[in-house]
Amino acid sequence: MCRWMAYQGEPVYLESLLFKQEHSLIHQSLSARKSEVTVNADGFGLGWYDEREEHGLYHEVLPAWSDSNLKA
Repeated sequence: MCRWMAYQGEPVYLESLLFKQEHSLIHQSLSARKSEVTVNADGFGLGWYDEREEHGLYHEVLPAWSDSNLKA
């Protein structure tokens, strides 16, 4: 199941939105309650804007919860 997250406000680190919230996207991908399967093992992607002209982009074909580079 696809999930979307949007944030607009004071600058924050992506890890606070992806990992540290009670219902973070990483938590949801490991324990989906409204899906036929509880674990989402599909790939994922992130996009963001900061002070640079070009947007940031990170994507992976493996699940977010198993990506050792994501937190870095």
